[in-house]
Amino acid sequence: MSILKHLLVLAIGSMLLACGGAGKTELPELFRPSPIASPSPIASPSPAASPSPTASPSPIVWDDGSQLILNQRIYSAETNYKYRYHVYLPSTYSSSNRNYPLLIKTDGQWGWQGWTEAIANAGRQLILVAIEDGGRRAFDYTLPNAEDYIKFLREDLVIELEGNYRIDSNNRTLQGYSYGGLMSGLALLLDDPLKPTFHNILSYDGAFWDKQAEIWTMIDDRRAINRNMPTKLVLTGATQQGNSDIVAAFANKLKQKNFKDLRISEFYFDVNHSVASGTSLEPSLDAIYGENGPE
Repeated sequence: MSILKHLLVLAIGSMLLACGGAGKTELPELFRPSPIASPSPIASPSPAASPSPTASPSPIVWDDGSQLILNQRIYSAETNYKYRYHVYLPSTYSSSNRNYPLLIKTDGQWGWQGWTEAIANAGRQLILVAIEDGGRRAFDYTLPNAEDYIKFLREDLVIELEGNYRIDSNNRTLQGYSYGGLMSGLALLLDDPLKPTFHNILSYDGAFWDKQAEIWTMIDDRRAINRNMPTKLVLTGATQQGNSDIVAAFANKLKQKNFKDLRISEFYFDVNHSVASGTSLEPSLDAIYGENGPE
């Protein structure tokens, strides 16, 4: 389905329902994906086999009350694949009845343990869901297949999560890195302009050079459909063998279109693409939730 037709359907439906040199910053191993060896621009690290966590039919409870529910699976009819995902619940979850912001981390086979530790140490009260790519990131995260994957995230994963956990349906965030950063940027363009699934988009050193002309056309088409884009977008770029130039170009293209209610934050780091994800984490969360938020 073309983006014009895709977004038109979404818009009508809503109206009816009213990837190191000097200065490289090293981070703990848990934050870092497998290293890459390819020329710039870089799409992504090659998928690496990572140890499978032990299946956990009941939550693992940390001393502070945070919980981990590991190795859940969800089937996507759109992509014909069953994905594995892991859930982190914050320290106050079991002792309250409140709903919590949702943060979906793609490439969940990499670094999700480091993310949970960083979130818990900062006292951020949010639900983190790390969905693994199943070795399909170069397929699911790029055009044209990304359209089906994003539809799966919006219409299947989010619905399942909100049926199982207390989630604030007005505070959902989608994160991606490299190819995943490309995909999360595409999700911004493919979401419902009047009632978006994702209110915040985190795109870390996104590979927007992949089918750039098509992406630029998608931005033009999206603007023609509807000027509304009520979303916080955080873009980060790695200046050392990374994608910072194309990330900046993507940001500028969006700014030229003057979308209503689109708030863009940009961070560019003097690091290598391979550590851009870990470097981006805290600044991007501060940008959307406030320092050490949400509380």
